[in-house]
Amino acid sequence: MNPATSTRAFRTLLLAAFAASRLVGLTRLPAFVDENLHMSWAMYVAQGERLGQPWSHGRAVQVFANALVVPWAGENTLWASRCLTVAFGALTLLAILALARRLYDEPTALVAGGLYVLCPMTLFYDRLVMADPVMSTFVALSLLASARAAQSGRVRDGLLAGPPAALAVLSKASGALLLFVPLAAWLALSRPLRRGLPALGAALAATASLVAWPLWRFLEASRSMAERNVGGGAAGSVDRIARNLALVADWFPEWWTLPLVLLTLGGVLVALVRRDRRGLYLAAVGLLPLAFLVVTATFWYPRYILYAAVPGVILAARGLVELVGGAAPRLGLPAGGPHHALLGVATALALVPAVNTDLWLWTDPSRAPMPGLERLQFVDGWPSGYGVGETVQFVREELARRPEGLTVVVNSRAHLTTRVALGVAFRRARALRFEDLPLERADVLPLLETWARERPTLVVVSPVPEGHTRPSPGPWAPLGATLAIETRKPNGDLCDQVYRLAPPPREN
Repeated sequence: MNPATSTRAFRTLLLAAFAASRLVGLTRLPAFVDENLHMSWAMYVAQGERLGQPWSHGRAVQVFANALVVPWAGENTLWASRCLTVAFGALTLLAILALARRLYDEPTALVAGGLYVLCPMTLFYDRLVMADPVMSTFVALSLLASARAAQSGRVRDGLLAGPPAALAVLSKASGALLLFVPLAAWLALSRPLRRGLPALGAALAATASLVAWPLWRFLEASRSMAERNVGGGAAGSVDRIARNLALVADWFPEWWTLPLVLLTLGGVLVALVRRDRRGLYLAAVGLLPLAFLVVTATFWYPRYILYAAVPGVILAARGLVELVGGAAPRLGLPAGGPHHALLGVATALALVPAVNTDLWLWTDPSRAPMPGLERLQFVDGWPSGYGVGETVQFVREELARRPEGLTVVVNSRAHLTTRVALGVAFRRARALRFEDLPLERADVLPLLETWARERPTLVVVSPVPEGHTRPSPGPWAPLGATLAIETRKPNGDLCDQVYRLAPPPREN
């Protein structure tokens, strides 16, 4: 088999592995609250409603793309929406392969692709209905297009680098932290620098023309969100940095695994020692936004730095290629040879801890190793879909048994998780009516009684924010409230309680 055929075969296997890794057990993890919010927005957008709501939260591309999918999904909305994210992830993988080949060589590209496919962090987020993996797609395309523009110096290539950078921002407003990518590419890859100035100017102009107005509108509408997420001033800055560094130290070993972290750091070190402009370009794009978040962020999650996986896996792959190249002569192999077999073995060994985590993500995500903050969000805490799915299924079964229709009452002061999940699941169910009440108040009884006399009625009591008390069924006791189902999180914490109301007959 000639080298070109062999390369095509490896690429095909890599794409097949990506598809399998993302589609196996795609809905094993129940939808968490943000996923249901994204799907809800997409449903409204598909109906021509609330078109500005997604961007008011700094997320547009994923929601509007999903609005093209959800009308055809029926009861498989979660599966179809996650498949859309998988499709964006496939574009990310192709961009990584092209970028690694442009900057380095084919072995580095194939190893980087393998690391991306099996890295637990990318596997996890590439299967969720969220903006972050979509932003990563356009960061990868921006890195590729900017590198091409910097190396060629052509205005045309500079103009083509603008849309991916803009779409990274429109995918998620925090993509604005990556707007320096064309500048970083010019500084690192254009030689002489003046040769790349026309392409740089074209890239910056194209990007600014596409994002200036949307970004200004978002910032004007979201000052309170920005103030919550980004700390200002020097007060508490040392404590904030120390806390954020501790979070990063927790996130990366869990989500990247220690071998991938060490290989990435090795790739950065090689770039620094050799003054390799290609590696420095990737390192700058991966580390500078991360450094900004460490210094300023007061409220953030691991998915905020998912973009770093794009330059990170290429740096890790380069570190592994260099390691194998250096070890080959000591193993009696010729220096400077391809050493594909040795590189394959080294890659497989580096991925052993990652695959151990991946197996749980495919089969039982509630048992997968993950950072504590992510376990809170996706497994045991109020944002997770565990327990909520059972509530949705119970309501579906009740609705099927009630041809006259069903009323579901939720607590207006509860967390949004169950309420939004019910709204997504039954958006098209005309026979089901949603109401919300402050259920902890005694004066809700007359309204509950009215609804319960009109049609069968369920009351759903969900977790409440800290400082509030979960409503008890005492005020509804005259309506014959009986506990129909109680759901729990994997750690045993109470999730939802669903009560049936059975009002006494009216007196003649």
